[in-house]
Amino acid sequence: GLMEPKDGVRKGRILKLGVKAPNDPIVKDRLHLKAHIGTENFDRFKSRVGHNGIVTIKLDGASCYWEIGPKGMQFWSPRISKVTGSRIDYNAKVGDLIHTNLQSRASGMGELNYVDTKTGRVLSSAETGGILNSNSPIPIGVKPVVTIYRVDKLNRKDIHNYDYGSQLFAIEGFASLHPDLRAPHIVTWEQAQ
Repeated sequence: GLMEPKDGVRKGRILKLGVKAPNDPIVKDRLHLKAHIGTENFDRFKSRVGHNGIVTIKLDGASCYWEIGPKGMQFWSPRISKVTGSRIDYNAKVGDLIHTNLQSRASGMGELNYVDTKTGRVLSSAETGGILNSNSPIPIGVKPVVTIYRVDKLNRKDIHNYDYGSQLFAIEGFASLHPDLRAPHIVTWEQAQ
C-alpha cells in the first residue's frame, strides 16, 4: 500500500531487486590425497616423505573446509553449488559441532564422516553423500565426525605450509574442543605398508 508522509505527498514503497554475490571464505586448494598401494608406489612415497615422516590413515567420507571462531564453527564443501554459485554449506548436517567455539580464529580442511552410534561403523562415502544431499535431517542413530587434516590459518596467520609435525600439534588442539572433532590416526611405516 501507499503511505501518507507528514508533508502530504503520497509515495510508494521502493522495491530493489538484485542477486546476492557469493561471499565464500578464501580457502586454500583442497587436499589431494592419493592412495599408495603396492610396494613400488609405497617405496617411492616413503623416499619422498623421509624415514621420519608422519603417516596417517584417511577414512573416505566428504571433504570439507572448516572455520572456527568466537561465534562457533562452520563447515563447507569444496564444491560450488550450480544453483547459488556459493560453496555448499554443511552446517545443517553436522549437529552440535557448529556450537564449538574458540576466542581466536582458525580455518582449514578435514573429512566429514558419519558413524552409526549403535555399531560404531563408519558409513561409506556413498552413505555420507546421501545424508549430505538429502533434504532430511541427520538420521537417528547416526552422528557426524570431522577429522581435521590441515590447518590453513590461525589468527590470520597463514600456516598451511608448516611442517606436518607443527600442523599436527595445532590439529590435536582443535580436536580436543569437541568429542566429534578428531585428529588423524597416525600409523608406523610398517602398519601403513
